Amino acid sequence: MAVLTSPPPLLLSPPYYPTTTSSSSSPYFHLSFHATSRRRPITAVASSSHLCNPTKLDKSALKLAEAVSEDELWAAARLRIRTFNDFSPSVVGVEDYKKYLAEREFEALKERIAGKRTGFGRVTCINASLPLSHVLSISDDLCTTCTFSENGEDRVLVGTLDLNQCIHLPDEITGMKPQGIGGDFARAYLSNVCVAKELHRNGLGYMLIAKSKLVAEDWGISDLYAHVAIDNESAKNLYMKTGFVYESDEPAWKARYGHLTWEWEKGIRSYLHPMMFSCLYKVLALFHLDTPLFMLFSQLTNWFMFYCFTRTLSNSLETVLTLVGLYHWPCIRASSSEVHSVSRKWGLLLAALACAIRPTSAITWAYVGILELLVTRDRLNFIFLEVAPIGFLVITLTCLLDRLMYGSWVLVPLNFLKFNFLSSGGDYYGTHKWHWYFSQGFPVMLFTFLPFSIAGIITSKQWKLSGLIAWVLGLYSVLGHKEFRFVLPVLPIALMFSGYSLATIGKPDSSYGRTKDSIRIKTKCPSKKLLTVLFLLATNLPMAFYMSLVHQKEPETLHGYVGHNFFRAIFWMILTCIPANCAGQRGAEDVMNYLSKEALNGKVESIVFLTPCHALPYYSTLHHNLPMQFLDCSPSEEKGVLDESDRFMMDPVGFAAEFAKNWSLPSHIVLFDSQEKLLKDFLTSHSFQEERRFFHAHFKVDRDLQASVVIYSFKRPVTLSP
Repeated sequence: MAVLTSPPPLLLSPPYYPTTTSSSSSPYFHLSFHATSRRRPITAVASSSHLCNPTKLDKSALKLAEAVSEDELWAAARLRIRTFNDFSPSVVGVEDYKKYLAEREFEALKERIAGKRTGFGRVTCINASLPLSHVLSISDDLCTTCTFSENGEDRVLVGTLDLNQCIHLPDEITGMKPQGIGGDFARAYLSNVCVAKELHRNGLGYMLIAKSKLVAEDWGISDLYAHVAIDNESAKNLYMKTGFVYESDEPAWKARYGHLTWEWEKGIRSYLHPMMFSCLYKVLALFHLDTPLFMLFSQLTNWFMFYCFTRTLSNSLETVLTLVGLYHWPCIRASSSEVHSVSRKWGLLLAALACAIRPTSAITWAYVGILELLVTRDRLNFIFLEVAPIGFLVITLTCLLDRLMYGSWVLVPLNFLKFNFLSSGGDYYGTHKWHWYFSQGFPVMLFTFLPFSIAGIITSKQWKLSGLIAWVLGLYSVLGHKEFRFVLPVLPIALMFSGYSLATIGKPDSSYGRTKDSIRIKTKCPSKKLLTVLFLLATNLPMAFYMSLVHQKEPETLHGYVGHNFFRAIFWMILTCIPANCAGQRGAEDVMNYLSKEALNGKVESIVFLTPCHALPYYSTLHHNLPMQFLDCSPSEEKGVLDESDRFMMDPVGFAAEFAKNWSLPSHIVLFDSQEKLLKDFLTSHSFQEERRFFHAHFKVDRDLQASVVIYSFKRPVTLSP
């Protein structure tokens, strides 16, 4: 029989969410009591037994039951410390240390069962015990350590586990859990499972788990989960025998914070993009460069982060790869005869990576590919010796990566195509008129650079690049759901044309140089070029600083002239982006930064966000493993079904009242002032008081005006003794 244990450091503080310390993936085991129930993984780490000759046990006097006395809980705590730790008898004070650890576990266990631990809805300790007389001949130490009295009879506790019904806990590896607030109350997980090492391979672990399943059914639990270390074959076999079904391998970095958005469940996101950031930050951590100061330095000196408006969107990386790929592409260059075939292969590789990270990039590269086929003389060589091998290589590598991380074969581009094009899944988040990119979206992005971009297109006569802009805007206009970021890859191209236009302002038509009259005129009044530059600065800098310092959005910066020299272009992009990036961010960022500082001081235990989907950055700014709940906006497969976010926005009071029936009381609630006005009485009645208020925006964007973000904290009622 396998011994199911969890690592000692996590057992005790706190003892209810053990996780594996291995960098590799870990499999999930899932037991569903109803065929239609949704899956929700939880954690319980297991390690195998080292005993080869088990002691045979008389099971006729064995008792399996929930703990009913503190004496029994104390015995359970002692058994866990005894099982989960290896102590050297020669160490001075080892018995005192054992007692100290047991007392900590005992107090924590009592708090969880009594409902005093934030985040726990219901917890029970299930134990296996034998009469003292049955164990005396097996182990004196076990009898001395784990004996308790029940109805006047001395019994020895020989096995124990915890059955937990609770919200998402810190460090809990959650896997493919159901999204949304309500999902936490239909699942439970096993933790702290252990059997006395003298009695391994007697079926005690099997019987404890079977008992926990019966208790879970009585609670109305639909899904029971366990998490097992990847190399623990005996524990995996035990769970399989007790009816658990293998669910998935957990991504190594997902194990840190747990939550993945609905796009990953649909398989329309590739792991290639986050893998790049994961590797980068891993290197920074390895060399201890992941402190705020060095991260700020890296942000300010990295042209990619500046160029992408400091946002780690897949569209940003797509834009970078697209621009560098176009730089290497022969038919796009002014003089393609100077470009070696190696350059085209580099362009192909970058194009393939862009499509792997964001499949819609194929819209851009389809245009470039058609142009190449029209002008190149070696079409067969281009298709079969360049496109096919490079495309196959990138697709194979990304498919293998996604196979490793998803746990099954997932073809992300195909899923992306089905969701966004064939089923119009993006329309769930809103639609615009077909002309939106031409009449509103792209003009707003260019702002006052628009007339100069148009002038640059006309005067430069670079019809291939201008045709690419029209091609991308035209094809994206076919889709119902439209966003500014979708056409981000062609924005720098349009700004390049405006730069060309600015460079030609004020130049004489004659090639013989300037005359004395032109020099005299220049000394009397500012040149047209200077006036134009001042106009662009006067109209764009206020927007850049407002969006950076005041409004809810993250920094968005318009870039000026991009010259013919690639590295000079990078230099100018850095200079134009520094003001906006040094300015900082407000609104949602301020709230999370405040909560992060409060969490560092131990003042935040759990948070409920009653805000629209993706309105706050959550863990990416919080940087603490705290229990967190937020509204779900995953698109339903059934048309007309509202998600949690929509239901809350339609009826905040009714939604909150229904939610409060089953909640584990959080320490903090975050919401916008537009909903706070409706929920103020509800919050006050549940002992919540306003703690901080942060400015968010002066005007509404796509929802009702959300002028400020408000934090409410739970204040325990004070009971005065007579």
